[in-house]
Amino acid sequence: MNYRVLTDDDVRRVMPMNAAVDRIESALRENAEGTMVAPPRFQVDVEKGSLIFTAGAVTNYDQAVGFRVYDRFQGRHASHGQVVVVFDSDTGDFKGVILGSHLGAMRTGAIGGVAIKHMARSDASRAAILGSGKQARTHLEAAAVVRSFKSVKVYSPTATNREAFASEMRETLGLNPTLTPASTFEPVSQNRPD
Repeated sequence: MNYRVLTDDDVRRVMPMNAAVDRIESALRENAEGTMVAPPRFQVDVEKGSLIFTAGAVTNYDQAVGFRVYDRFQGRHASHGQVVVVFDSDTGDFKGVILGSHLGAMRTGAIGGVAIKHMARSDASRAAILGSGKQARTHLEAAAVVRSFKSVKVYSPTATNREAFASEMRETLGLNPTLTPASTFEPVSQNRPD
């Protein structure tokens, strides 16, 4: 049996954001064409939390079927990890397991990237991010895959968090010095005709 076990570091190494945006766009196309299977999620509740299960398959452009499970436990010992298990949707062959939370964050960011690709103005050159957590990073990374930004502002209520985010993402995306922290989330007038 030939399969792989990937961790968050492996996912970062083998799946750049542009590939994630492409895979999500392909999956959304499969959904529109009726070749995706996506039953409702379900959960297993226990006294202090839940395990959430999602499952699905794509059967046209890709041949994959699998499930993801993640926790909704509270408290200092909660790991908030995820397990993704993948099989071939044609043969049923077990393909592998992905352990960690980075793939989920990439998927969520990539969905936003596909939305921006198809819904934002083609000449959009400015972005604003509200928040400085893991999801903000992957959303901005995916947005930068589909648009070229001249400036990006990030707001987070904690100054040290927004400064750290700006510094990290400047380096990650090569937006130095156009990615700047903002002390407010109030919109700025664009002063241009509609």
